[in-house]
This record gives sequence, C-alpha cells and structure tokens, in this order.
Amino acid sequence: MPYPAPVVDPVRAAELTPTEADVARLAGRFGASRLKPIGGFENLLFRSLDPPGMVIRVTHTSRRSVGMVEAEVAFMHHLGSHGVPVVVPVESVEGALVTSFVFEDGSETVVHGMSEAPGETRHPRTWSDDDLVAMGELLGQCHVAAAVFDPPGVRRPAWTDDAFDPGSHLLDDRDFAAAWRQVRTEAAGHPAGRADMLIHQDAHFGNVHIEDPARLTLFDFDDCAYGSAVHDIAMVFFYWLMVGWDDEVAETRRFFDRLLTGYRRHADLDGDWPEGVDRLLNVRQADIYLLISRNLVEWTDFERRWMSDRRRRVMERTPLVGSPLADLL
Repeated sequence: MPYPAPVVDPVRAAELTPTEADVARLAGRFGASRLKPIGGFENLLFRSLDPPGMVIRVTHTSRRSVGMVEAEVAFMHHLGSHGVPVVVPVESVEGALVTSFVFEDGSETVVHGMSEAPGETRHPRTWSDDDLVAMGELLGQCHVAAAVFDPPGVRRPAWTDDAFDPGSHLLDDRDFAAAWRQVRTEAAGHPAGRADMLIHQDAHFGNVHIEDPARLTLFDFDDCAYGSAVHDIAMVFFYWLMVGWDDEVAETRRFFDRLLTGYRRHADLDGDWPEGVDRLLNVRQADIYLLISRNLVEWTDFERRWMSDRRRRVMERTPLVGSPLADLL
C-alpha cells in the first residue's frame, strides 16, 4: 500500500491544541490519571505521572494514518522482542496498541503508548568513547533484527518516497529545489541508497537516552522508513557534526572509529560505504536547508551560522566535512 503524500504542511499540521477534557479522555484511554505535556515537534507527547513509566504520542492524521502508525509500532515491538534496547509499545485499556482519537475541536489524531526510555538525553560533547561504542552496538542490533522483520500490515515508505519531501514544491528557489531532487537521485543510485530494510532513519543523540555506564535506549520511530544500514549511520553522523566541533576532522575519525567498533560486533558495512555516507549527507543537508528556508521567518543564531554558504555547498556537492569521507578515515 503506497504511503500517501501529506495533504497539508507536515509541520504545521501538528499544531494541535487539546483541551483539559481532551487530555483527561486521553489519559483514560491508557489507564492513567495524570498526564504532563512534554513537547514534541510534529507530534504531541505526554508523560504519564500516575502510573509513571509511560509516554503517549498524539499524531495528526494529515501526517500519519492509523495504518502507518501501526506499522511503526509493529517495528518497535519486533525490535524489542529481539533484545534491541528500544522503547516498547503499551496497550490502551481496550487492548489496542494504536487507536484513533478525536479532539473536541474535531481534530482527528492517532495515538499510541510506549514505555518511557530510562536515563536522559545528553549533549554529544558529553558522550564518552564508550557511549559511541554502545551506539554502534545498538544500531548493529537494530539492523540484524530489521533484516528479519516482516510487516504484518501496511508497509512503511522508502526514504525516497514523496512522503519525506520537506516541501520542495513550496520553495521559491526553483534552482535549489532541482538540486535537492538531484542529490536524492545521486544518493539513491549508490548501494547505500537502497531501500531493502526498515531503519530508524533519525537515530540522533536527541532520540537516545543514556544511563551510566553506557547503556542506551532508542526511541522516536516516527520517521522509520525503508533504507540501508549505511543510511541509518549517516543520519547519526550528520547530527553529530551539527554540534559544531572545533576540529571536525578529528571528531569524524573518533566517531567512526568508536561507533564502528561497536557496530561490527553485530554486523558490517559494504566496502564503499564512505562514498554512500557522503551522498546521503548531501541529501540531509539539502533537506534541512529547504526546511529552514521555508518555515522560519527569523533565524536563530545557530540557524544563521548553519545556513551560511549552505546553498552553494549543496549545489556544488561539497562534502559535509569539507573532504570526501574516504580521504579522512
């Protein structure tokens, strides 16, 4: 079943405004008496205070259908049942893992519960070498389990699907929109761009909680899609670099040395994976440039620094680290 293109702006669609009565009804769906909103970007998230240990996610149906969320939750359940340290689905009081929910204002949403990840998010500058090794192990375990995942219902989209277009048709800069499409084509033409297994696709440090010593739990599978192991690793690296290290080359070497040490305890990568990472990084920086260009009227200092010269770099295919990854490792 094809994944439908969003009918509205996929970011703006998440601007839901639940009433107190909505939150109370939502809590009742999962046998909770108190919920605390904990933010969210394209979804609303609530933490259960009584009982503790559960998070409830609310998604507007313009972003994800019930079938798409069911496919995401089935993947989470599969990984957890294979010993991968991820948050696991929690049933509603009716015994459903995913259910529809209509707000008082008529907004139609999809909701599901999951265990709360132990530990906390930590800024990459505080990650130890052991944390990076553990991240590599987590991804390796994910990919081994994903290789035997057979979706029970609706199939999630491939990373090249139009569902992951951040709005190229809305961008006034048509030259950049054309370049965005071309870098996607170039990445898809490399072995690292294949779409042969379901991956997280967004496993950056903000979607991982860490407990000492170096115990990680992965969450937020909202963007899971069919891609490759290299694709998953490239996305982790992209957000690692966005920190703005003083010595990006040294940090690049440390990242791959430690992460792949852990990863190779479970799986391995194709021999030409560095070139694949470079191509996939071109896609992600084009995605982010496009999103920021479209959605922000006033940029933050970080966005202003990041966007500086980014258009030219994408158009000219300048590697994210400045040189091809294969030359640095």
